[in-house]
Amino acid sequence: MAARSVETMGNVSGTVYSISTAGSIVGTLFTAFYLIPSMGIKTIGFLIGGCLLVLSLSTFLLGKTGKKRLKPRYAAACFFFLVVLFNGRDSFDRTDALYEKDSLYYHIIVMEDHCCRYLKFDFDMRHFQSAMYLDLPYNSRLAYADYIPLSFAFNPTANDILVIGLGGGSLPKMLYRINPGFNVDAVELDTEVVKIAEKYFYFKEGVHANVFVNDARIFVKKTRNKYDIIILDAYKSEFIPYHLLTREYFEELSAILNDGGLLLLNMYDPHNRQINKPVIKTLRTVFNDTVLFDILPDADIIVAGNSKHKTTLESLKIGAGTVKNKYGLDLGEKLNKWKAVRIGKDIPIFTDDYSPGSLYGSTG
Repeated sequence: MAARSVETMGNVSGTVYSISTAGSIVGTLFTAFYLIPSMGIKTIGFLIGGCLLVLSLSTFLLGKTGKKRLKPRYAAACFFFLVVLFNGRDSFDRTDALYEKDSLYYHIIVMEDHCCRYLKFDFDMRHFQSAMYLDLPYNSRLAYADYIPLSFAFNPTANDILVIGLGGGSLPKMLYRINPGFNVDAVELDTEVVKIAEKYFYFKEGVHANVFVNDARIFVKKTRNKYDIIILDAYKSEFIPYHLLTREYFEELSAILNDGGLLLLNMYDPHNRQINKPVIKTLRTVFNDTVLFDILPDADIIVAGNSKHKTTLESLKIGAGTVKNKYGLDLGEKLNKWKAVRIGKDIPIFTDDYSPGSLYGSTG
């Protein structure tokens, strides 16, 4: 339509295509780096919907009046409607949420009831990333957190600890409560999550943990630090991101463990634990010792390490005795959750080229 002759059609087509491409690039970058962080996906959706409604209303009014131009009062009315829609966007938010925002990675919600405060991601109301008792902010409402100290039964002298996945900061706060002298690092992908942990969950950066905002794989590749215990507790909704469960990543984690160090995984799986055996088999390709604790109907704790001697229940009881004398923690009943696991030959090994998503795409 813009070309007025056959001779100019090529130039016009190229110009239109260039403008379209430039607009797509600018629109993508502007949306990703400005609109989403400053306004949120929900507000952007309402704003676009409002624009479409205004455009439809304008077209309807033009058709009714039989005129080619919209009268100023109609244009003003449409503009007023759009402004009201934009400024009233908070009315669409949850009335029971203390905080709600779209970050670069998640839709984040902080909610509260009569006893606890919760951190949730991506409109998933069935699961939460962190939960804190209001009257006991150093205690997590999530039962699995009580089993994290089992790691000290394996290594009672552990001092340098890495937590992968900060959430509301429950684990660093718990470790601080056990021993303020622990040297704890935490890796968190999302800057906004760190801010929320500090504002709503009483987490103190530099006190409870040193926080590194980075992808967990990139951090592990670049860090020069070594650790006695690594706790893998990074979740997106109800699953650990698949690239954190591969043989290659376990090899990278093993490389930053001190002698006698261990890796502890919080394995929550509401889908009949179908992912646990492949994870254990994958761990066994890297570590010579793996132990599973069956702690909840839908959750396990897996501990893996390269110890000189095979871990036994008796050796853990000795370690638990040391922990009780040192920190006052009684791990006796928790050790009874030990469960032997047999891994069949048909169970796959997860690699960067063959991830859990290859098997369980319907659950991811």
